[in-house]
Amino acid sequence: MEEFDKETLNRAKKYLADDYQRMQQKAALYKVLPAAVSFDGDGIRSGSIDNKMDERFADYVASKTFVEAIDLVFEAMTNDARRHKDILIDVYQKHLQDWQVMERVDQSKSSYYRNKKSALVEFMDLYRPIKTFED
Repeated sequence: MEEFDKETLNRAKKYLADDYQRMQQKAALYKVLPAAVSFDGDGIRSGSIDNKMDERFADYVASKTFVEAIDLVFEAMTNDARRHKDILIDVYQKHLQDWQVMERVDQSKSSYYRNKKSALVEFMDLYRPIKTFED
């Protein structure tokens, strides 16, 4: 597993904490938008150049794709005694506070933060083909 500098780790944390959560919200809405996307009478998309609903739908579909990719990375992660998978899922999918996750995975504060950092490094290694967190 590769080591990353602190700034790169912080970008990955921000990505999971902010971008991933925003993408989760958009992905949840993609199911309701197809009915709002414009079609002409014969079922073919209209030729509107500036169709905001089409753009929004495409954005929601892209968000759904990224959320599914992140979820698959979480599933592929190890879940040995260090509980990498559980830690990231609890923090970034279930939105639990650190103290709640510490209790749930039954780790001391120092062990938890060390394992959380290791989990983030593992996530970055697995997710790198999709997104790099370096500048």
